[in-house]
Amino acid sequence: MSASVTDIRPDPVGVLVPTVVGGVLAVVGEHDISTVDALTRDLSLLTERGGRCPVVDLSRVTFMDASIVSLLIRTNRDLLSESRVLVVRAPSPSARRLLELCEQISPLGLCIEPCGQCADSGAA
Repeated sequence: MSASVTDIRPDPVGVLVPTVVGGVLAVVGEHDISTVDALTRDLSLLTERGGRCPVVDLSRVTFMDASIVSLLIRTNRDLLSESRVLVVRAPSPSARRLLELCEQISPLGLCIEPCGQCADSGAA
């Protein structure tokens, strides 16, 4: 049974904010291998909600390492197998730089909003 919007509580990793379709996971603070399990749990809740284009907001990320990029790539790959896509909204300068270094900016990898792939996410 998937959680409803009211079942989700903020935690140190992020805050799940409901939107019209699916949800937006707002990730806050510093993230590395020590927070990847909690972020994995939050991303699972987000993707269970449905919607063609779940959104991860990285605007308030102050630091993230390659383990987080790997998690985003795995999540996106799983969604692509269902004809869905993970949308990254407003990556902070440090998050954007790491995504660029890992060559994960569309069309090579993740859909950075606006990418035009998802009208129902607000990304179009």
